[in-house]
This record gives sequence, C-alpha cells and structure tokens, in this order.
Amino acid sequence: MKIPEETRAALAACFSRSDGELVFSVNGLDVTERQPRSFDLTYDLTVTRKGHDPERWEVTLCWDDKSQADLFETDGRDPERVRMLAFVVQSLIQEWWDTKARNRQSAKMGRQIH
Repeated sequence: MKIPEETRAALAACFSRSDGELVFSVNGLDVTERQPRSFDLTYDLTVTRKGHDPERWEVTLCWDDKSQADLFETDGRDPERVRMLAFVVQSLIQEWWDTKARNRQSAKMGRQIH
C-alpha cells in the first residue's frame, strides 16, 4: 500500500532505546490495509544489542487506531501528529522486544529471520 512519504519516512526511521543498549535498524516496511482504516505494519528489522551479534526479525503490528488512520491515507498532515505516530509505533516495537520471550501474544507478532 502506498502511504504518504512523510508517514513512511517517520515509521521507517531507525531508532534506539534511550540507554543506547539496543538499536533497531529498519531494513523494510510494508503497510497493508487489513480492513477500512485498519493497517498491518510489517517491519524487517535488524536488532543490535551490545555484546551480542545482530539479529534479524520480521515483526507485524496491527494498527486499529482510527483516529490516526488519516496519517496513512493522505499527504499534508500535521508533522507533529506524524512524529507522535512514529514514537508510539517505536514504543510498541520496543515493548514487543522486551516481552516476546514471556508473552505468547507478543511472541506471535514476530519471527526471527536467519
């Protein structure tokens, strides 16, 4: 699905945890409209942790927040709203990483790519 470039750029930006110990490099992002105004965000990530070899993961987030659906559909949206969307998505990816070993629902969201 083609989404506005400003939204794609914000969502596909690499990011790290605040302590710098964990870096998420975005190799690819696929956005699929699952139903009207609900989207699946599928990331191809390389996760780098200090003292470990990099790991490659595919992670899918289901985005059902209709209040932000317009950010996926049309250009010219408020850059602050786009920035906040990216922040929330990055937070969800970090939460997935931190809980995937203990939470079955989180574990289902991702798979390691070898």
